[in-house]
Amino acid sequence: INCTENRSVLHIALRAARDKAIKSDGKNVVPDVWHVLDKIKEFSERIRSGSWVGATGKALTDVVAVGIGGSFLGPLFVHTALQT
Repeated sequence: INCTENRSVLHIALRAARDKAIKSDGKNVVPDVWHVLDKIKEFSERIRSGSWVGATGKALTDVVAVGIGGSFLGPLFVHTALQT
């Protein structure tokens, strides 16, 4: 439980199998998590295959992550997804 924000801690849903149920306020959040994970996978595959191109029409080869404070885990996750 996230006591400072008075809400559920749901990071465990990121590791849940598609058929599992993890509920928050009575709603199973696992389908929503898998929807986003599937979109990340599709995006990563399009970058790697070269079908997602930049403004010049060329395949993307580099990613620049600019952050001010906060967690770098999100961009690190995307970076790892693009490499595998």
